[in-house]
Amino acid sequence: MKQMKTIRNLIVLLTAICFALAVVAFFLPHGVGTVCAIGTVALAALVLILCLAYGLLYFGQKHTAA
Repeated sequence: MKQMKTIRNLIVLLTAICFALAVVAFFLPHGVGTVCAIGTVALAALVLILCLAYGLLYFGQKHTAA
């Protein structure tokens, strides 16, 4: 299913960006680091939503195939 592959690729890409932002936020001064930390939390929330959508599609597809 093409949707599942697209969601999986987005999850991988956004997770890598989250880790990069977390590392950058750790080394930056307080004010700029806080902005990066907020961005990391926002992207992590988006990754969580995408993971849930992927899980629903996966189990929905598995349930209809059985």
